[in-house]
Amino acid sequence: MASNLTSPTKTFIMKNYRNKIAMVALSVSLALASCTTEQPYDFSGTWFCEEDNSVFGQSQYNVTITESPTNKDSVFLYNFNDLGQTIYAVGIINENHIQINTQTVDNLNISGSGILSGSTINMNYTVSAGGIQNVTAVYTR
Repeated sequence: MASNLTSPTKTFIMKNYRNKIAMVALSVSLALASCTTEQPYDFSGTWFCEEDNSVFGQSQYNVTITESPTNKDSVFLYNFNDLGQTIYAVGIINENHIQINTQTVDNLNISGSGILSGSTINMNYTVSAGGIQNVTAVYTR
């Protein structure tokens, strides 16, 4: 049996069908593009630090980590190395790792790294100002 649709009618239906498919594809693309790519690991907050410094021995203090307002991959570690609540080091976040690239904080050269696992960050870093201090620290919350 031959189709009752004329050629212009078939063309209209096909264009309409293609337009609907294009609209669905565009909607899905926009929905996916609007999803944020936040870090799945949360370093932010106040952490209790227990550190062992090769020169000064053991100490305990709080470190507050906040996200950078200008770079989603950067954080500020306030009171890093027990240097004071208004003094901070900058860390770079990559998944559950934090990297503290060599920087000068309160006239001290520091560098190191850490790994977040659950509610614990295990840190290893060096501090130098004349001599070198090797530090291991455990941050918990």
